[in-house]
Amino acid sequence: MSANLLTLLPTLTTPRLTLRKLAMSDLNDFFEHGADPEVARFTLWEPPQNLAQARKHLTNYMRDSGDRHAPTWGIVLNEENKLIGTCGFHHISPYAQNAEIGYTLTKAYWGRGLATEAVRAALDFGFKQAKLQQVTARTTPENTASARVLKKLGFRQTGSMLEYVPISQQMQRLDIYQLDYFL
Repeated sequence: MSANLLTLLPTLTTPRLTLRKLAMSDLNDFFEHGADPEVARFTLWEPPQNLAQARKHLTNYMRDSGDRHAPTWGIVLNEENKLIGTCGFHHISPYAQNAEIGYTLTKAYWGRGLATEAVRAALDFGFKQAKLQQVTARTTPENTASARVLKKLGFRQTGSMLEYVPISQQMQRLDIYQLDYFL
């Protein structure tokens, strides 16, 4: 797998979206997105309460993308030129050629197929260019919309696990999904 490709995070385009590196100019849209408790309830991060906290979260995303820890694209809706979410890889194993994918979308854009479109573009890049052989994802059982996105893209549920979530300070059940790439 070419870990450098993941670090470079090339811009990806779809009919309605552009997936690109996050930038500090995204701060206001990033804050609007992340501060929504409905969006944050299915994530491992706490919603930022102000622009200073959002700036810290955004800075961390940008840093993690640059050091291969968790390369993350900003999802931009082309018709509005607005950041409406994030999508990226984490838990990357160059040796096993696998990674986990995660994504979020601003609530006002739910139900339009945009998450599926963004994740499809990221998977296409991950499998065909970064040479991943397997991608996994985790969702809470309550996040039925995310499970639908994964199933539409060909993921299959392979099990579940308990994980401690620092934000809620409790154990939480997560469903595990997997997609294998066959040449």
